Amino acid sequence: MLLAVTFVSLFIFSGCESQQEKITRHREKGISYLERENPNGALVEFNNLVKLTPESAEAHFLLGKAYGAKQKYHAALSEYELARKYGMDDYDLHLKISEALVYLADMDRALKEAEICLSRRKDDPMVYFILGNIRAEKKDFQGALTLLQKALDFNPDFQSALVSMGTVYFMQKDMEKALPILEQAKKLDPDDGRPYLTIAEIYGGQGNIQGAEEEIRSALILILYPAVSS
Repeated sequence: MLLAVTFVSLFIFSGCESQQEKITRHREKGISYLERENPNGALVEFNNLVKLTPESAEAHFLLGKAYGAKQKYHAALSEYELARKYGMDDYDLHLKISEALVYLADMDRALKEAEICLSRRKDDPMVYFILGNIRAEKKDFQGALTLLQKALDFNPDFQSALVSMGTVYFMQKDMEKALPILEQAKKLDPDDGRPYLTIAEIYGGQGNIQGAEEEIRSALILILYPAVSS
């Protein structure tokens, strides 16, 4: 009986909820999910938000962020483009578009978006991180290191910048510099499998087979059993 009353109450409540209240509820719940690193919950809420406000630039931008958090960069980019279509032209949108394009290996378009960001703000480590990764993809390793260092000057604990910097040194075959940077990245985020795999390659090249196997094992645990490792 209590369960039936609860369902009736929920039905009555949802029936009385105005359009604006629904929009606010889905928006706030979705943002809360993103802040708590729950992209699945955010996707549900922001999809509902887009259904209610299909021409809202912010709704599409938020849905894009949820897709980006799920590493679904094609879907994220589509939503960001819709946000731009419906009038958004702010810094965060250009930054997110640039980030998605880097992951999709469209470096020329990513560069244009990042340069727009840099023209508007010069104090955001994320812009230098994105530009550094673009330079690295273009094999301009020294340029990449300069930009990644600038990102780290603004935020010394920028873990992804450390991973990228260590990887660039690895690509330059400078293992002496690569290894301590990647170890620092591991300490900052032990649940990120990327530095483990690069360290494994370094150990393998040095003939440290046991060390390489341990790093690979740790990376596989993180990839296959993320809930267990965290």
